[in-house]
Amino acid sequence: MVDTLGLLLVVVVHSATQRDSKAAFRVLEKLNEQFYTLVKVFADGGYRGELMDRVKQKFRFVLEIVMRTNKQEKFEVLPKRWIVERTFPGLKVTED
Repeated sequence: MVDTLGLLLVVVVHSATQRDSKAAFRVLEKLNEQFYTLVKVFADGGYRGELMDRVKQKFRFVLEIVMRTNKQEKFEVLPKRWIVERTFPGLKVTED
């Protein structure tokens, strides 16, 4: 989980067999524990559905889904999307 500047807030590692939309709830639990003043979380369309319902029931923040429109004919950067992807190049992975 990153903030709107792309700075890391919470990291949860899970197996590749678990879908991101299912593991997201664990991430949101950690986020809720550490950032109790949080008001809104942005996510892409892959996180619609059951996760939104669970967030409404358990947390005090709002999960807002940022969708692209079907009218887009070419790639277009949308507000609040691609923030996580822009964070990846800044991460350095090391092996012990």
